[in-house]
Parts: sequence; structure tokens; C-alpha cells
Amino acid sequence: MWRGDNVKCFYDLERDIKNYKITDYYLECNFKECYFHYCNNEAFNSILDNSSFWFTHSDYTNDGMEIKEGKKIIIDCLNEINDLYTEEYKEILLGKIFTLIQDSYILSFCRNDNSSSMWRDYAGLDGYCIKINIFNMLDFKLQGNIEGEELGKYFWIYNGLVLYDDKIKNDKVKKLLNHFGEVYKLFLKGRISEEKFNELEFYVTSRLAEFCLFSKDSGWESEKEYRIVLVAKNNEANIFIKLRTNKYFNKIPYFNISFRGFEKLIRGVVLGPKNNRCVEDIKLKLENGNYEHWDVKKVDLSIRF
Repeated sequence: MWRGDNVKCFYDLERDIKNYKITDYYLECNFKECYFHYCNNEAFNSILDNSSFWFTHSDYTNDGMEIKEGKKIIIDCLNEINDLYTEEYKEILLGKIFTLIQDSYILSFCRNDNSSSMWRDYAGLDGYCIKINIFNMLDFKLQGNIEGEELGKYFWIYNGLVLYDDKIKNDKVKKLLNHFGEVYKLFLKGRISEEKFNELEFYVTSRLAEFCLFSKDSGWESEKEYRIVLVAKNNEANIFIKLRTNKYFNKIPYFNISFRGFEKLIRGVVLGPKNNRCVEDIKLKLENGNYEHWDVKKVDLSIRF
């Protein structure tokens, strides 16, 4: 039986854990707010011709510490907490967290359409920056499909702002681990049931797995990234994997995700500084694709390379 402060303490911890947010999922944006997706010529044509986006495996981004950054922070924070967890359970907890994100696929947006580093790193100077209505994009969970199959059948879906600030990242992880550490102590004392403990453990492992998906080194902060992540629920999603190449990798796994109402998402295109394609050609392509609202221009000449 729980008594007095123990009951109050547990319910406070349960509430805090279940309501805990790792990142900002839905921005305070109006229906006109747009974000930007930088891409090369091949990706640009695929996006417009197929009404779809490429979600690339996290192991093949230009950040070698993708996902690993979050893992390292979680491990370091756990090692600093010596009085709440046993060493054996730390290993169990880490295993459960990292198992959840073995296969993750990322689609990235930037909040800046005039970033020289984004042009260099993602669009190759001769590529494109696609203007996306992010307000409509947030409804993609109900609209996305993969070769006619509903997205949610094969993937867990996450979206939100990427975390860069080291203090914020560490504070978020420590706070959640401290909350759950108190729950773990109550469980070891027999004051909460195994069923209730397992329920809260799932919340915690899911949130910390999500943290790994949205945590990047502060050196990448100039990207100002908002991302959507697909995590495969099981191996059934593998039948949809496609492969492409670039100058760094021979085979890059990705999923090509289609969207109903795609023509409402695209609001414009910016051509890169070395993109020689005619603006009128792009306007015609958008017009022929029945895109509702669009603006096409060359990148601002004030950008230096």
C-alpha cells in the first residue's frame, strides 16, 4: 500500500514523465510560415515529379556524429547519477533506448533560405532551395504514404526542432533521468507495481530515443534545422528501401515518401548561385504540376562563396 508522501511523490513523477517534451513538435507558426529544403538537381526533379520527399538513413548524413551525439550525452548523464540507478540497470536502460532508433530516416528543413553553408553542403551551389509551407507539412502524418501504404503502418513518426545548445541538451536528459530514477527507487522498494514501472520505463526510453534523433553538436547550429524522422517499426519496411549514390557513399538507403495534397505544400523555389537553369522553366514546371502558390527566383547575390 502507498501512503502519504509516497503516493503524492509517485503521481507527481508519473505526471512529469508522461508530459515531458524533448523538443518543440508544433511550432507557433501561422498558415503562411515557410521553411526551406535544400537539394541537388536529382532530388529536386524527384520531389516535384513524384510529389514526394526522400527520407535518408541517419548513418549517411554529412554529420558523422548524427544520433551518436545524443547517445553520448545520455551515457554521460547516467554515469553522473550514481545514487539512483544500479550499474546493471543502466546497461539495460541504454540497450532499450538505443534499440528503438537502430533504423531512422531523416528529412530536413532549414529556417533560412539565404545560407551559404546550406547551399554548399546540400545543394552543391547549382541546386535548389524549395520553399515549404510548414503549417501544412505538419499534417503530413495523416497524408503521407509509401507506395500506396499508410506511413504509420511501418514507421514511428517524429517531428520537431533540432537541439544544439549543450546546456539545454544536458538539462533535458538529466531532468528526465532524475524523475525516472526516483521511480526506479520506489520500484526496488516494492512501492509500485511492475506493470506501472514498465509503463513509465517505456515513456522514458521513447523520449530519450527521441532525444537522440533531435540532438546535434552545437557546431551545426547555423543550419537552424527542423526535421521529420521515420523510425522503422520492424523489418517489414525494408521492402520499400531504395538506394542512391553520391561522391561520399556508394549506396545510400532512403525511403521515397509521397503525399496527398502535395501541390499545397510547395510555395516557391530558389535557384542556387551556379544554377544555370532558366527561372521561366521552373515556373512552367510548377504550373504544369498544378502547384497552387509559388514564387521562383535566383539566390540573393549578396551571398559570398
